[in-house]
Amino acid sequence: MQTIQLRSSLNREADDGAAPQGEAWIDIEAADDEGRSWLASQSGLDDAIIRRLLEPAPHTYWRRFGQGLHFHTQTTVPAEDSTGIPVVDLGIWLEPGRIITVRQGKVPALESAAEACTSGAGPSTSWELVAFVLSEGLSTLEQALHALSVTIDQLEDQLLTREDDPPIHRIAELQKRLVYARRFQIPLANLLSFISSQPGPDVDSALRDELEGIANVVAQHRELLGLSIDRAAALHGQIRDQIADSMNTATYRFTWVATVFLPLSFLTGLLGINVAGIPGDHNPSAFWLVCGVLCVLAASWGIAVGRVTSPFGRRSGPRDP
Repeated sequence: MQTIQLRSSLNREADDGAAPQGEAWIDIEAADDEGRSWLASQSGLDDAIIRRLLEPAPHTYWRRFGQGLHFHTQTTVPAEDSTGIPVVDLGIWLEPGRIITVRQGKVPALESAAEACTSGAGPSTSWELVAFVLSEGLSTLEQALHALSVTIDQLEDQLLTREDDPPIHRIAELQKRLVYARRFQIPLANLLSFISSQPGPDVDSALRDELEGIANVVAQHRELLGLSIDRAAALHGQIRDQIADSMNTATYRFTWVATVFLPLSFLTGLLGINVAGIPGDHNPSAFWLVCGVLCVLAASWGIAVGRVTSPFGRRSGPRDP
């Protein structure tokens, strides 16, 4: 838990020479006992608001409670894997003179904002802090989307050269990550639209311009996401077609092998039964007679199979120019 004075961090001086006391920013980790105790006993918030701040929500939303505004959002954070798009839940409470952020994990954007405030170059209002966090999250997301696009390019090259087995599992993982990213983008665009529509001095013209720029970046990301999802779906379909074609070829070959050897296996198994009454049982020439008959049958069956399969062989061969 940490408390930062947003305006005083700008090192401005009032008329009397003292640093003005601006909005207070209280940053709390949801798993921190000290922060939870402060929310329960010293924040002055209703239990319903505290519960909403501490519990993760499945989607982005906002709601007014008296003079305060609570909204829940998600921000992307860097991942060990360059193509990963992990998100962290972030609850924010805004009221005149104070902003409270409750995060469900480590949020580098908030840490960057705190460092910027300490150096005197950070956001000076609560709404600027929100815009700063959203902008940092979009920067992280943009890097992940670029890495995903490069990975799709590599998989396309691998599929065209057919050097390795079809990477169907990697395509499925990429599709999942892209869908998660799109699910994060849509409510973020709605949140930016809501902030931009705030009346009065809460959101000035400079901040509105900044939010419009962030909204344009979100729109570009949505287009890139749609294109990447389509490319991944096309790759997935092509890989499934290749796998189905390989399975059909293997099944076709196995069918003809079974067709040739199944009758012979049946005859040899039938003649190998140790029962009386088989014709030629005591005739010394019967063995050679049966072998000759089997050879004639095998040759006849091979000629028949060759005539049946020859049209397929002619169709699969190269065509005359």
